[in-house]
Amino acid sequence: MIAILGVLIILAVAITLGVVIDFKNVDFWHRRAGMMGTVATELRLYALDHGGWFPRSNKDSLDALQKLYPTYAAGPELAGLSGDIDAVMNCLKQGKSLTGKSSWVYIQGMKDTDDPTVALLWDLQPGLYGTGVNQRGPMMRGHVVSTIGEINGFETNVVEAGWTNFLRQQEQLRKAILANRAAQGNRE
Repeated sequence: MIAILGVLIILAVAITLGVVIDFKNVDFWHRRAGMMGTVATELRLYALDHGGWFPRSNKDSLDALQKLYPTYAAGPELAGLSGDIDAVMNCLKQGKSLTGKSSWVYIQGMKDTDDPTVALLWDLQPGLYGTGVNQRGPMMRGHVVSTIGEINGFETNVVEAGWTNFLRQQEQLRKAILANRAAQGNRE
């Protein structure tokens, strides 16, 4: 009886301190579980149905990403890891822009046969895993990125110290792909 009472006291203290369950964030993290992997899979399915092309738009990259809804995406995952899920769902239902509501950075105009190291998707907010959970430690304070080669659900973490160089390298990779397409006359 004393042992059970001791366990209950320890459990009560842990819950009070938020050690066991962070009640205020349970719904937030539950709704974000696996969002990057989910969107990566949806992008792959879209490309399979569209001649290898990932979503594209003449408006902006979030408009392109919005093309996943409702055929490939249920909707909440289009909010991103730190975006406003409820606002995104309202925009999707009303056919409005996701700009300012979704936190995804999506690079449009790519094909599934392009350089597999080209990044397609990451969140504006650094320091989050693909589930939206905060990363711990200075080496993890970066961006989780899905590349063309990793769009099957795997992600890469680019540490904060290397982020600027990563962005510069990605720009060069995209320019090389577009220049190669122009040289081959490979336009749709």
